[in-house]
Amino acid sequence: MLQTSDPFPLYDLEGGKGVPVKAYRPSKGHQSDVIRRLRDNKAVRVSERARLALGGVGFVIMWIAPLSLFSVMAKMLTYWSYNAVPVSITHTCKASQPFFNVVLAYLIYRSRFSLATYSSLLPIVFGVVMASVSEMGMNVRSLFEIEAESDLAFSGTMFAVTSALLGVMQSMYAKFLLRRRIVSDSVNLHFYGAFVSFAINAPYVLMNSRAHQDNFVASFPFGKVLLCSMLHFVGSFCSSWVLGEVSELTFSIMSTMKRVVIILSAVFYFGNPVTAQSMLGMALAVR
Repeated sequence: MLQTSDPFPLYDLEGGKGVPVKAYRPSKGHQSDVIRRLRDNKAVRVSERARLALGGVGFVIMWIAPLSLFSVMAKMLTYWSYNAVPVSITHTCKASQPFFNVVLAYLIYRSRFSLATYSSLLPIVFGVVMASVSEMGMNVRSLFEIEAESDLAFSGTMFAVTSALLGVMQSMYAKFLLRRRIVSDSVNLHFYGAFVSFAINAPYVLMNSRAHQDNFVASFPFGKVLLCSMLHFVGSFCSSWVLGEVSELTFSIMSTMKRVVIILSAVFYFGNPVTAQSMLGMALAVR
């Protein structure tokens, strides 16, 4: 029996209370066996970390990449539309987002809305159209026929309409991720989406022929691009947060109200006169 002066000796739990265990004597090769086990455990930990990392990459590719693709394509089409037509025309076309939202909600979720909801969409879109009519400085004929290479009115409107559709798809998909708790909240959703969007855009920017010109760095407007990026980040973050709090249709209607502010800003920035028709349209849109 083990002789010990310890008032609380070691006991064999399986053998029952009061049965002391034998004194421990390390066997031959025990130290090397312990080291081998520790190494095995370390390998298991590294393997587990690698598995979790691969799982994280798979999560991003499977769920976040489509969201970022929608975002990048919608934003690029908007910028192409800016290059072809006035800002007011672009946002007039993008004011069709509530209609796309209602149509896609029915096609995907079979969602039906009340007659009051359908009726409330008409004044919003019609008001934005009225507010931007005075800004339309293009020939109506150019909507259906491109007479010259520089006449890009038709392509500009198509870019804007397609951007509106992709924007609705982006908001619906983001809301799906939040409802299913695939992403915990809108802040994490924006973080993952912004990171993947950067990864999608970076190769295009680096492979652009202008980036390899000798005077590219000297002529690049870093200050303006930085300011634009910061404003876009803040706007995108606020949009993600609002989307997490409201439904997709409400978000689209709120985006339509935002376009009135954009049209007003464009009118004041470019010095275009504001007519009574424009004021009436803005009042209808934000009523």
